[in-house]
Amino acid sequence: MLENAAFAGKEASSSGGRSPEDKKLPHNDSPLLIQGKHSKTSLVLELRGNVTAEAEADLLTYRDERTRLRGGSTTLIINFQKVGYVDSGGLSVLVRLARAVTDDGSRVFAHGLHPSCGALFRLVGITRYIMIYPDEYAIEQRVSSSDNPHAVPKAARITF
Repeated sequence: MLENAAFAGKEASSSGGRSPEDKKLPHNDSPLLIQGKHSKTSLVLELRGNVTAEAEADLLTYRDERTRLRGGSTTLIINFQKVGYVDSGGLSVLVRLARAVTDDGSRVFAHGLHPSCGALFRLVGITRYIMIYPDEYAIEQRVSSSDNPHAVPKAARITF
């Protein structure tokens, strides 16, 4: 019995201390991939992978997209549905991006956040720059209602 325990310990240490289940987690060594698409009033960034300090150069290239936002688009939407995790360096980069966009009078929205990530955003105050919504449809409704001050909000349909 003691030999099996020692052998199991060697297995764990030879794999860098990670269990086989840990290797399957989406946050392990996933570089950030960004796909940007324009619509009439917004630029949507779909993120896939990890938002870390290593993603700084890739994310901050979209800081320069704010000039395109002035040309009719006034909204930056960030889709976090396929993000593995966001670390402190990634939070810093997101704040820099959001501040640059909001300083020019545009708005930044996010959706698809894992609940713990959304709580972290609220805790560190990123929600001063990035408004969090459950999905892209909710953001589109918010944007369209704020673009038209005379629009009457549509009633939500609730089913039980």
